[in-house]
Amino acid sequence: MGTSLKLNDRPGERRLYRSVADAIEVEIHAGTYPPGSKLPTERDLSAKIGVSRTTVREALIALEIAGLIRIRMGAGVFVNKLETPQVRHGNETETDAEQEGAGPFALIDARLTIEPEIAANAAQRRTDADLVALQEAIDRMVAEYRNNADHESGDRDFHLAMAKASGNMFLSGVVSDLFHQTELTLWSIFQNWIRQPHHRLKWIEDHKEVLAAVKAQDRRKARAAMRRHLQNVDATLKRAPISAD
Repeated sequence: MGTSLKLNDRPGERRLYRSVADAIEVEIHAGTYPPGSKLPTERDLSAKIGVSRTTVREALIALEIAGLIRIRMGAGVFVNKLETPQVRHGNETETDAEQEGAGPFALIDARLTIEPEIAANAAQRRTDADLVALQEAIDRMVAEYRNNADHESGDRDFHLAMAKASGNMFLSGVVSDLFHQTELTLWSIFQNWIRQPHHRLKWIEDHKEVLAAVKAQDRRKARAAMRRHLQNVDATLKRAPISAD
């Protein structure tokens, strides 16, 4: 693949991971990686293409969802038998992009930019009703953990309640839009990983720490607790065993 792999000339117009996915797809259809062959590791692809490993990981997830590759835990990434010779090569439609959603790591980065300050504002402005809503959301998280639920509505409700407690309804809409991205296809491969019981227990403890700081009206601790939680999520996603290094 090496230096012959070319990304979209205007990456700002499209998500970077999609340009990387298209470039890898071109190489697959060109026969550089025939059906059954193993792709280079994330580390090698990152070095050859000149993008971060997280971007490569997002590209591989998109290619697996499209059916071009299969990711075998601990073994690597393998090319599937091609059903059609057609290559999208940048011809992604707006509908395709909307259904696929934002890259998981870009989304976490956006949340790290926004949500710690939301928590700080919530600590200053929260009402007793807000505290009740936040505690009820954590209670739902606990119930979902105990029932091994296939959803995280309690987590979503907690962050939406936090945005509401910040006193800025515009931010409530922003957080709602961010969570909508986690319902789209690019996140699907992470669901079983982040719903593992030990991860869910960690999220519950993280949320309790954020709530305690908000309840104490400590802006600094609330900001730090939310940032720490999102950093934990980011680190967990990066450890997801979707390919071999």
